Amino acid sequence: MDTSALTSGFAAYFAALTLGDIPADVQGLGRLLLLDTVGCMTAGAQAAPAQQIRTVGRLFGGAGQASEVGNHELQGVARAAYVNARVANLLDFDETYPVGVHFGVGAVAAA
Repeated sequence: MDTSALTSGFAAYFAALTLGDIPADVQGLGRLLLLDTVGCMTAGAQAAPAQQIRTVGRLFGGAGQASEVGNHELQGVARAAYVNARVANLLDFDETYPVGVHFGVGAVAAA
């Protein structure tokens, strides 16, 4: 199987996707996922281990271009994505869907 063709196909599909292409019920669930994850980030940022996560996040560095929960200064994109996802999952309150995994924190933090 030519995985580069598969990857290119996915990339082309999602590059052309517009909000109007997404069913209203899926959009609604996306909004709930976003709200849930932001709430989890906010709660997790107040927990003591969040400082350790921020310390590890410094390893990613980068120019200040992205928001990191609990930090008023812009951070590097990789750092912010890492910290935001880890802090959102810190209290284990984030979504789990029927398969028992937390896809939302990574998706929201990357976005």
